[in-house]
Amino acid sequence: MVRLAYNIVHIPKIGDTQRFTKRAADLFAAAGIEDLGVPSVHTPSMNEVIQFHEKNPNFRYKAHEVFGTPFPGNCGVVGAFASHYSIWKHMTETRHDAVIVIEDDSWLTDDFMHTINCMLLCAPASFDFMSLFVPQAQKVLFNPQKHQHVSPGLCKSYQTASSAAYIVSQKGALTALYDIGLFGFALPIDIYIWGRGPGKFSNYTLMPDLPPIVQVVGDTAGQSASGEPLAGPVEELIEVETVDGSNDELMH
Repeated sequence: MVRLAYNIVHIPKIGDTQRFTKRAADLFAAAGIEDLGVPSVHTPSMNEVIQFHEKNPNFRYKAHEVFGTPFPGNCGVVGAFASHYSIWKHMTETRHDAVIVIEDDSWLTDDFMHTINCMLLCAPASFDFMSLFVPQAQKVLFNPQKHQHVSPGLCKSYQTASSAAYIVSQKGALTALYDIGLFGFALPIDIYIWGRGPGKFSNYTLMPDLPPIVQVVGDTAGQSASGEPLAGPVEELIEVETVDGSNDELMH
């Protein structure tokens, strides 16, 4: 049996997602899945970024610019990454085999628990990350020759974005922590997980033709399977202070 826990990531947003969070917590409690309880990281300014790094010296990022777009662009991007990083770090100090990570704008459908139980039974033992949500617009990236079936309903990961809902294994958490400590990160959290580079992680996801088990605010999929209507417009991230240009060097 896989020893599971869950953790909800609270990202500051304009709007109320409390019913989404309660829905998730109720489903996990009914299934007897423990809350890992790692608090989310809020970094409205560089002061909080520096404080987090001082407590976590292996949390390192590389500020840079690609085609005129700066990274990280604002401190909130670092905070979002730090929230997931904190979960991975704490997980490696526990007895859990895997942790379900859910961002707080994710609505879990009635089929959620049944589907992830099937996924975990069928998934290769060596998986690092397993996606539970693919944005509707990204499903066209699936290539049946490249992203082969590995079991009924499960295939090699094809998405490049979204950290809304996924499962991370102990192996995946340790691999990511080692990579970040050695090389730092230079991508937002979702692109880091799904697009870090060939061979970095062993990632899987649901087949694109399966009914979604997670609905996210603003995605074009519409309603959840349980009939809960989702908010229409995408909720905007609260503005945060832009990272100072003097922090262009790798934090260490």
